[in-house]
Amino acid sequence: MMLRHGSDADQVLSGAGLACPSCGDLLAPWGYARRRSVRGHDGTTQLRPRRGRCRGCRTTHVLLPASCLPRRAVTVQVGGEVLLAKVSGASHRRIAADLGLPADTSAAGSGAPRPTRRG
Repeated sequence: MMLRHGSDADQVLSGAGLACPSCGDLLAPWGYARRRSVRGHDGTTQLRPRRGRCRGCRTTHVLLPASCLPRRAVTVQVGGEVLLAKVSGASHRRIAADLGLPADTSAAGSGAPRPTRRG
């Protein structure tokens, strides 16, 4: 789940203003998610996002700031630049060199769908 600012999580959860995406019931504060590193143009930032738990279905959800991409270790700005470069035909190594990222990160940060193996 995305929030405008990471600091908004406590206010939203305690004010009973966030609904569960699974069932629609209210989320309550439920500790913190694991610490993670997020790469942006100004370097790497350490982030420990808030976690909410649904009062109805009891599912937990990580509340990320809107500047972060879910399941990616880059900011929205960097992820967007990676996608634009990928659409333009650049290789993941070229994208990484241009953006100052490790080569393995730019491919993972592209968000491009990968084929599913069936067998």
